[in-house]
Amino acid sequence: MTLISIIVPIYNVEAYIEKIIISILKQTYTEFELLLIDDGSTDQSGEIARAFVNQDERVHYYRKENGGLSDARNYGMQYATGEWINFIDGDDEVTSTYLAHLVEAKERGTQIAVARFFNIQEDEHVDEVTPPQYSGEISVQDTDAALKTVLSQKKYEVSAWAKLYDRELFKDIQYPVGKLYEDFYTTVQLIDHSKQVAFIDVADYAYRLRQSSISAGTFSAKKMDGVELSEAMINYVKAHRPKELSFAYARAFSTLASLLLQMPAENTTFAQQEQKIWSLMESYRYHFLFNFQLRFKTLFAAWTTFLGKRAFKKLGQHNVNRK
Repeated sequence: MTLISIIVPIYNVEAYIEKIIISILKQTYTEFELLLIDDGSTDQSGEIARAFVNQDERVHYYRKENGGLSDARNYGMQYATGEWINFIDGDDEVTSTYLAHLVEAKERGTQIAVARFFNIQEDEHVDEVTPPQYSGEISVQDTDAALKTVLSQKKYEVSAWAKLYDRELFKDIQYPVGKLYEDFYTTVQLIDHSKQVAFIDVADYAYRLRQSSISAGTFSAKKMDGVELSEAMINYVKAHRPKELSFAYARAFSTLASLLLQMPAENTTFAQQEQKIWSLMESYRYHFLFNFQLRFKTLFAAWTTFLGKRAFKKLGQHNVNRK
């Protein structure tokens, strides 16, 4: 069996960390080491996590100064001894077959294996819910096809988690420290450096919906990192995989649209940021308006921008509020 290094960044998640560790230790695939990276938590997260070191020899705890999610992942990599790398966020959970299914897909000879995820509510746990059922089939894609899949947001996303990676992919790639949307740009690079990506059609990763999480809630100036990394991702694809450029523009557009809809209807605080986002959206849309391999949702949103910014925000926020 191949050793997997599971890296779990921890920052002020005392309400969830015990459950996530327990869900990992219940894995049917047992050849793994669990690296718990305490990113300077100020609550009881570290104490809860550290207690598991004496309960299972596979568990290792490291504490560092707060540097953000990217820094914690990069930090964990220096202690990883496995041939394969996996990331799990400190407030999410996984089913007992999470690693086994990823390994099954990875053993098709690919550099990356990917599984589906499903949502759980803030107060739910993975052993209390029934994951959605999918076919369980494994499909293998070359690099170009995998980039199309992830950039069009079909089957799987750009998130670092719910994936199993060859350690070699990280020799020259790290997560950008101090940035939000850190996996957006990095995952594209990792796929580009892989020869093949395997997708297993099962839902094993439970993503927790939290209002206080980085991706949820209202807009902040720090979220302009999403704009910066969107532009960086487009430039990377333009330089390395130009055939997939329209997909890159579409994925960047989706990120910008999400940021725009996090702003209030009458926005004065972030008027400058809003105008930049809107201008980029208007520019990006022309690159994929007729790419019918994309999701209908993305194409519909792009065509809706021709109604103007006010109408786009009103329609978009109405749809968000209906969910």
